[in-house]
Amino acid sequence: MQITPTNIHTFKQGDIVDFDMGTFKGYGKIVGQATTPVAIAGVNYIIESMDGQFPNETYPFTHLTVFECLITNHPNKNVD
Repeated sequence: MQITPTNIHTFKQGDIVDFDMGTFKGYGKIVGQATTPVAIAGVNYIIESMDGQFPNETYPFTHLTVFECLITNHPNKNVD
């Protein structure tokens, strides 16, 4: 994925988003901000996974942090 300014979004708490970090891909809900914005990568958001793949043996947590350059809006905003 090429990171350009058009990839950078501003998300808010409760937004449903897709994330793609290579090894970890899925969707979840933004529950907070982990860091202040970093040049190129943007804000590092805390995401609660909603697709059922976490926790697992490799990653035993329900939340993860993802830079906004790796996040896109989820097409279905009403996912439960």
